Amino acid sequence: MHSARGPQALYNVAELCRRAEPGAWAGIVEHHFKALDAATRSADSGAGSGSAVGAEDIRGSVYLRLVPDDAFPAEAASSFGYARHVATGLLEVLALDLPDSVRLLGDRDVAGAGLGELRAAGRANLVDEPVDYDVTRTDSGAIQHLVSVGSMFVASEALVLDDVARSLTGRELPDNGALFTVPSRHFLVVHPLEDANAVGAINDLAAFGLGAHRDNPLMTILRRLNGAA
Repeated sequence: MHSARGPQALYNVAELCRRAEPGAWAGIVEHHFKALDAATRSADSGAGSGSAVGAEDIRGSVYLRLVPDDAFPAEAASSFGYARHVATGLLEVLALDLPDSVRLLGDRDVAGAGLGELRAAGRANLVDEPVDYDVTRTDSGAIQHLVSVGSMFVASEALVLDDVARSLTGRELPDNGALFTVPSRHFLVVHPLEDANAVGAINDLAAFGLGAHRDNPLMTILRRLNGAA
C-alpha cells in the first residue's frame, strides 16, 4: 500500500485480522497504522538529511527478514530495489522491529543508513534472537530440528542457517547442507544431510510444512546444499 510516508506492506495487519473476529478488524487496522505513523515520525525527527530513519536508531532493531517475492504489490516493488533474491520465490529484506509493529525498510531508509551496515546489523540481531529449540525423530527415522517462538523472525533464521545450527547444536552443518521448511514465520524445521534418511525427511518436512502452511501460510520446502539455498 502506498501512503504519504512511503509504501507499507500489509502482511502483518492481515495476519492479525485473520486471527481475530471481523468485528475487531477496524480497531486492529487503526492501531496498526497509528503505531507505524508514530514510529516513523519519531524516526524522522532523528534522521539525517535524505533518510527516513536515523541510522543509530535502527541498528539495534533491524533484522534480516525472509518474505515471499509477491510480498509487495507491483506498484510498491520499486521502493524495495535493495531486496535480494535468496531462492526461487523468496526475498531477503530488512525489517525494523518496533514496539507495536514491524516495518519493512524501503530504499530511502536504506540509503540514509547504509545497506552494508544495515545488513550486517540485521544479520547479527537475527542470530542473537532467542528461540525455542527441540529435536525429534520421526517414524521414518529422520531427525528434525524444530526452531519456534512467538517472534516474527523465526522463519528468517533460514537466512543464517549455519549460525543457527552452530548455536543450537554446537556443530557445523554437514558438507551436504540441510533440508529445511519454513511454512510460516513462526517455524523453521531442519534436517541435516548427514545420513541415509533424506527421503524420509523430505516426506516428513512436506507433511509438517503443508499442515503448518494451512494454519499460517508463508512458503514451502526449500533445499540448502553446500551453502546455497
